[in-house]
Amino acid sequence: MRVYTGILASVVALAAASAARANMLTNGGLEASISPTQPDNLIYMSTTVNSTALPGWSITSGSVDVVPTTYFQSSQGGYAVDLVGTPGVGVLSQTVTTISGNHYQLTFDYSINPENLTGEAGDTKQVKITATGSGVLATQNYSYPFATPTATNMHYVTGATFLFTANSTSTTISLTALLSNLPTGITSLTAYCGPVIDNLDLISLGGNPPPDGGAIPEPASLGTLAMGGLLLLRRKRGGRAAK
Repeated sequence: MRVYTGILASVVALAAASAARANMLTNGGLEASISPTQPDNLIYMSTTVNSTALPGWSITSGSVDVVPTTYFQSSQGGYAVDLVGTPGVGVLSQTVTTISGNHYQLTFDYSINPENLTGEAGDTKQVKITATGSGVLATQNYSYPFATPTATNMHYVTGATFLFTANSTSTTISLTALLSNLPTGITSLTAYCGPVIDNLDLISLGGNPPPDGGAIPEPASLGTLAMGGLLLLRRKRGGRAAK
């Protein structure tokens, strides 16, 4: 009976860990639901044009460009998103169901548009992530630290991490671009090249995480624990048969 109880507990823990590790975002890979129709092979997305081009996501301000990997490299899948559209800074958002008091981790990949339209290559581009529940829960800016990317090698920063604690049953994740040192005559409304985002993954870390940062057991290790219980059960059965 103890062996069965141990196996059941392991299976339950495995299921809970798998659920916690599942991506809570719809379309975290930012894959487009329509084909590019613009002459430059991009999908211009604004609050009024192609507003449903990214399933699961809403554009709440300005515009963004949904960019196929044939235009410049994505970090995964067939598309990435330049948070500055053609032209103008956009805000991309998604609302997810959360549990008040639980902790959540968002990871994502980012780079910067490799083009130099209107002389924007030398300006500073940052990704701004905000989590909003009952008020702003957390916000953080991410600066691109690497050498200048190219269309065929975007040098993505992979696995950037953003953490927040929910205080309501729903939380909105928002992505936007921050621009500085723009060329003379260019503003956030007339810029074309911004930070590029892809491969977003939101997971729950549960409530009251331990001091190690709230990591929960990996499903693989829990699976090993369950397998160990099954092997122990087989040995016990084998021993009884031999007597």
